[in-house]
Amino acid sequence: MTKEILICGFGGETNTAKLLLDKINFGDKVYLVNDMDKSVQQIVSAIKGDKYDLVILLGKSSAIVRCIDIEKSASQGTEVYMSNFDFTGMRNFFMDLGYSVNVTHESTNYLCNNAFFNCLKYISNNNLKAKSVLVHIPGDDNILCLEKLGKNFENFLKGGLKC
Repeated sequence: MTKEILICGFGGETNTAKLLLDKINFGDKVYLVNDMDKSVQQIVSAIKGDKYDLVILLGKSSAIVRCIDIEKSASQGTEVYMSNFDFTGMRNFFMDLGYSVNVTHESTNYLCNNAFFNCLKYISNNNLKAKSVLVHIPGDDNILCLEKLGKNFENFLKGGLKC
């Protein structure tokens, strides 16, 4: 059975999340506007039909170097939503390919974390089947070959994905 996958990343010609999204040729894509409210509206609009099994949000982080961060939860104030995605398979897949992978919890209110928080909230409040995960990649591409990472994401989605 084919999984329906949505991959979202913020726009911007030099944004590594956008550049990575350009390299992934699998699933549906949404290039998010760099705006807190509009990006959430874009995600909600895309997932409200309950079509997707998995929603992957790609974000860039200048705080990480030479690694990929998989976010396991998102919070705003006292409200916390846990990712319902089994990130273990993703972590192991990328680690087996030689990537350094951290599983973390970001409690920031930056664009990507705000989008992830609201995506998880919408999925939870509307009892959608979708699972969601936020993957942070470094803010510049000098430590990751985006072409290779894009192909590896495709391979994960085609063969290593378990929803």
